[in-house]
Amino acid sequence: MDKKNNISTVLQEIKRLLEYHGQGTKEILSFEQACLYLDLSASQLYKLTSSNSIEFFKPSGKKIYFKKADLDAWMLQNPQGSVNKAIEGIESSLRNRNSKKNPS
Repeated sequence: MDKKNNISTVLQEIKRLLEYHGQGTKEILSFEQACLYLDLSASQLYKLTSSNSIEFFKPSGKKIYFKKADLDAWMLQNPQGSVNKAIEGIESSLRNRNSKKNPS
């Protein structure tokens, strides 16, 4: 029985991966596909839609659909800069400041 459960688990994971990779060419995703794409549970995605934190479409008033580009934009909001990026910004500001003080 343990072997059967293991095979079943592996098959479910393969199915999930195939569904996920099939989304690469789609521009419009269903609710279930969006959950996989965002790696969120259904309840998390429902909370985002009910609070209008993420853009979605309900063409028939029931099923929810998402534009992949909107999901990408949502995932990329609020970037957290790295320390290296901050240092580069400071160095750039200092160079600009020094060049204004000492024009050639």
